[in-house]
Amino acid sequence: MATYNENKYESMKKYREKHRDEYLEGRRKYSKLHYENHKEEKRKKSLEYYHNTKNLKGSESLRLSPSSILCECEGHYTMKNKSQHLKTKKHQQYLEKIQTSTILHSSESGSSSTMIA
Repeated sequence: MATYNENKYESMKKYREKHRDEYLEGRRKYSKLHYENHKEEKRKKSLEYYHNTKNLKGSESLRLSPSSILCECEGHYTMKNKSQHLKTKKHQQYLEKIQTSTILHSSESGSSSTMIA
C-alpha cells in the first residue's frame, strides 16, 4: 500500500507530464510578446552602451573589476593583493622616482632660500 506522500508525488508527476507542453508554449508566447514590446528600449540601451564604451575598447578600464583599486603608479590591484602589488617593479620604480623628485625639489628650494638670505 502506497503512502500519502508517494501518492501525492505520483499525482504531481502525472500533472507535470500532462501540462508541460502547455506551460512551455505559454512561456514561449510570453517571451516573444515581451521581446516585441521592449525591442526598441533594449536597442536604445544597447546603442547607448556601445557609444559610451567604444573608445574604451582594449583599454584597462574595461578589464578592471569593480573591486580593483587604481594605484598612483598607474597599476591596479585588489585589497587582498595589495602587499604583492607594493613589491612589484612598477611600484618600486614609482617610489624611487618620487623620492628622487622630492630630493631634487627640496635641494632646489633649499639652495634658493640660502641665496635669498
